[in-house]
Amino acid sequence: SSFERDVLTPKGYDLLQKRLGQDAILLFERAGVGLKDIFELRDLKGEKIFLPDNTLTENGLAVYNEALNGRRMFVLPGEELPLSQEQLDKIAANIQELKAKGYTEITPKELATLKTATNCSEDTLRRSLGLYILNISAKRKRYFVVSGQGADDHTGLSWHYVSRMRAKKDPSFPIPDNHLASSYEAINYTVCSAVDGDLLD
Repeated sequence: SSFERDVLTPKGYDLLQKRLGQDAILLFERAGVGLKDIFELRDLKGEKIFLPDNTLTENGLAVYNEALNGRRMFVLPGEELPLSQEQLDKIAANIQELKAKGYTEITPKELATLKTATNCSEDTLRRSLGLYILNISAKRKRYFVVSGQGADDHTGLSWHYVSRMRAKKDPSFPIPDNHLASSYEAINYTVCSAVDGDLLD
């Protein structure tokens, strides 16, 4: 604080900074952070909280003070930064827009099962079969498929298969008819090639 800067000599201030850095290292270790990761910790803006000499940055001091009070205001190496309220609002608006256009969200597990059921690649599902991928961050995505009544056999195919999956858990769940799925199943084929994941002719 400005108080310490006013009352301490430069040498005393440096000693205080080193002591605070050592205390912070011990605190983060007790919180379960590995020693190697401690020096790579970042604040919620993505800035490192330790300087190369193992003392705390200004932001690092604030993170340390929050940690003393039991609040985690840092991210580990490899962790993504939390989304800002502006980003969350934009994502919510995108989802509302997708729902208004007749899309329904599916889970990553449903997407995996859909790929297995169709033999289609994610790119083919997205390009030709009604899958929409909403990128939340570098590592997180949410998936939507066309479920509205305006969907044709191609764009409605994904929802047809997802509906069949959901109907296994809830037999009352309606499964929309899909001529494309029925045609391929009649000859014991999947709609995509197992070789490249592209649609079969």
